[in-house]
Amino acid sequence: MNGPPSFADPANLEPKTEHEAIAIEPNGTSLDLLQAIYRNPSLPLATRKSAAAIAIQFEHPKLGVSLNLPWNDDFADRLTRAVERSSRVMMIDPPNIIEQPPPPDRKLRRI
Repeated sequence: MNGPPSFADPANLEPKTEHEAIAIEPNGTSLDLLQAIYRNPSLPLATRKSAAAIAIQFEHPKLGVSLNLPWNDDFADRLTRAVERSSRVMMIDPPNIIEQPPPPDRKLRRI
């Protein structure tokens, strides 16, 4: 026997199946191409999974939370008011109530 056996021939490592041509419209988008790839059962599963993983972010919206706060005054004023509110926190020491001393008076620099 001359040469390697048939199972060791590199040409036999490629699958023998013929893939259907993937056709999209002339004005089709990249999403259309990805959908055609992952919906094609003749393509390898790994290829279809990769196309589906890329396309999913464009097919289904991400859930998120958005909050719009009015900024009527600048950040330094808001921070000063938050520090003042936090200085009014009271710690309970049974049976006495002890007030926390206010923080040192610091002026915030505005840039």
